[in-house]
Amino acid sequence: MKKLWRKTSRHRLVIAFSALAVIIYCTPLQRYVTLGRYQHYGIAIGLFGVGYLLQTIWSWKEFTRWARWAYLSTGIFSLTVGLTFFYNPWLDTKVAPQTHANDQMRPILMALYLLSSLYVGAVYARWIKEENKTRSGAAEGNVAAASVESSSQQGV
Repeated sequence: MKKLWRKTSRHRLVIAFSALAVIIYCTPLQRYVTLGRYQHYGIAIGLFGVGYLLQTIWSWKEFTRWARWAYLSTGIFSLTVGLTFFYNPWLDTKVAPQTHANDQMRPILMALYLLSSLYVGAVYARWIKEENKTRSGAAEGNVAAASVESSSQQGV
């Protein structure tokens, strides 16, 4: 159990806020507060993003540069999606009347979020590349140290 606790140290707040987001998503908030469906989704998605931002702040010293960027970009992306859903109930066609301006804004929002998600994916790809390089460098260092050690034993 201690091993699992140590392994999840970089993800605890994300896990906790993800669970909270799922609970909020599954709770019928519309019974208690006047809320549109997309506003409800926005609250859950926003909480997910808050978890990433808090985890980034909490684990700042433990994270590498690209891990920080990945967590920050995921948190900011999720927060902006959540805020967009919350403050724009017209996204749900059943809640608000559709105007010409709203219809024109919809493809712009989709394009912005597509580009943002591509950016987040690129940051994660860079993080993976950095960690693989670090691991392979550490593995090569271990192999070199082992070969030096074995050659010194053979010379004795």
